[in-house]
Amino acid sequence: GDTAPAILVCLRPMETGSADAMMFPLVGNSVSEAWAATGLRLRTVIGADAVAADGRRAVWSLAVVGDAICVGGQDCCIRVYDLGGALVRTLTHHRGAVLALLYTGGHLFSSSADAEILRWSLETGTCTARMHGHTETVGVLVEAMPGVLASGSADDTIMLWDMEAHVDTQLAPGGAPPVFTCMRALTGHADSVLCLAACGGLLASGSNDLTVRVWASNAGWECVRVLEGFRGPVLAIGSIEALGLLVCSSDDRSLRVWDTDTWELREAIPDCHSSPVNLIVVDGEHAITFDESSAVVWGASPWMKKRGLSMRGEVCSAALELKHLFTGNFDGTVCAW
Repeated sequence: GDTAPAILVCLRPMETGSADAMMFPLVGNSVSEAWAATGLRLRTVIGADAVAADGRRAVWSLAVVGDAICVGGQDCCIRVYDLGGALVRTLTHHRGAVLALLYTGGHLFSSSADAEILRWSLETGTCTARMHGHTETVGVLVEAMPGVLASGSADDTIMLWDMEAHVDTQLAPGGAPPVFTCMRALTGHADSVLCLAACGGLLASGSNDLTVRVWASNAGWECVRVLEGFRGPVLAIGSIEALGLLVCSSDDRSLRVWDTDTWELREAIPDCHSSPVNLIVVDGEHAITFDESSAVVWGASPWMKKRGLSMRGEVCSAALELKHLFTGNFDGTVCAW
């Protein structure tokens, strides 16, 4: 049509490129469309030298906040880098691997294998609250609706939290952050909750029990639907709200897509990857699925595979920000695409 192609600009030079900004004319107007057309990795933002200096490895969680990249790893720390890969600050309070990071409402939230959820001020680098309630690893965080944080845990529960609780509490120098409990605990899964996605007043949860449960805010967060059909744990969920689609992947290597209005199963794709799909990133009317060594870009209207890409090592986390896709990798590096 008459729509001009999107232009993706490298934030900084590629590692082996010139000092000039590198521009690529891309098809369409979203990161996913661009990636489907080119598959270009612009640069490694946090490289092997930083990994060696930090003494850490796998980037289990990732959040891009303005001109900062927050990285959570196995060593219980959250490291904050600038977009040039320079370490700005290290946040320490967790006692287990940092498995999820979420920035929303001016706060950074983190969850860990230590069963705790923490709220941070990135301006001061201080922990401003502890959310206590889970009894086992908390591996996933999502904003269920404005002001409400949802967490999924290996204790089989989902907990809902008021993100602004105790936000005005003045901490004494060196004082412990306030502790608060959840607004509500959602029970029904028979095993660990592995993934969450918010979709227009609904919260979808995937579990080691091979099911997806759908919880409705307008029904007091009761479970209103159970989606089945997987032959393995449900590892990832993505919501394409503009099209009313819920995309779910499983350890059985399948991908299933439901219509969130009728709950009709729209797509059931067996063996969509050569190994289990452990991560889904949604961008506009596209979804990107990752396994341990490759990624696939899917168009959702109609549903079709647009491109498959081989990755350099396993992707553990991903974030779409600044018109780039950032991936956190098992070797500790972070790449911008």
